[in-house]
Amino acid sequence: MEGCDGGDGGEAEEGAKKLGSIANNGFAPTRKVKRQRKSFIMSEQQIDNLTVDVEQIIENDPQLTKIVTPTDDWTYWAKWIGNFFLIVGTLLTNLSLPPFNLVFTAIGLTLWAMVAANWNDRSLVVLNVFLLGTVMMSLGQHVKEFFLP
Repeated sequence: MEGCDGGDGGEAEEGAKKLGSIANNGFAPTRKVKRQRKSFIMSEQQIDNLTVDVEQIIENDPQLTKIVTPTDDWTYWAKWIGNFFLIVGTLLTNLSLPPFNLVFTAIGLTLWAMVAANWNDRSLVVLNVFLLGTVMMSLGQHVKEFFLP
């Protein structure tokens, strides 16, 4: 019994060759060809025309949209102020300064929850309200320990 199917072993060699070619992405080994870089010079007029063409494509293509954050809406300022309070709250947490860290974090989360509600973004609302609840529970624990020793 030389092979599983009772063959003479020649089939196994052919199979190994096929597997070798499959391992090379199904292609036989090829020689490497060096690519030459071609440089070209464009005039200022050609560059301007190309820029105008690209801008027209971007403006007219519905799939290519520009994302612009409006600055005239209150949510723009609320999210940046909320970010500031969250960053300061995180720094105060790293400095082990309770309950100030919780107060700053609660303010930041409240601002972000209001922004998320205005945007009708349910995932942000759930995240910020849940985190605000946990921060408020911790803040309540600190208030309780302060007033009821």
